[in-house]
Amino acid sequence: MSSFHGKALLGLIVTGIMAIIFIPSIFLDLGHLLIEFAHVTFEIIEETLDILIEHLLGTGLHDTQVIVFYILFSIIAYGCYRIGRKIPKFYSDTKHNVQLAYTDSKTELISYWQNMSILNKLKWSAIGAGTLVFLFFFGF
Repeated sequence: MSSFHGKALLGLIVTGIMAIIFIPSIFLDLGHLLIEFAHVTFEIIEETLDILIEHLLGTGLHDTQVIVFYILFSIIAYGCYRIGRKIPKFYSDTKHNVQLAYTDSKTELISYWQNMSILNKLKWSAIGAGTLVFLFFFGF
């Protein structure tokens, strides 16, 4: 990923987090809208299957509802099965990427520290010690 794309992605993430913190009602409304849309879509699919099965097979209300239930249950179970098959690979890939990022960051930090002058090392050490002292006296 190029430097520009990394910065753009970081900017989007920070903007999203700030929007969630400062304007949570918009995201709650958006979430509610998505759930409502999913529910209406499910009802349309269910009603369409009801009408289709009732006319094609000539069944009564109860038989139609049972058939539709098992059709929808089979579709959802198959979707869950497919998702379940993808989870181990997704976990493995994510774990590998996190380990690579950690190793790269650690290597970069060690290289930066080793190339730093003694004066700068003393400055950073003093800042760290001062921060700890400040936290100890004013934080506890």
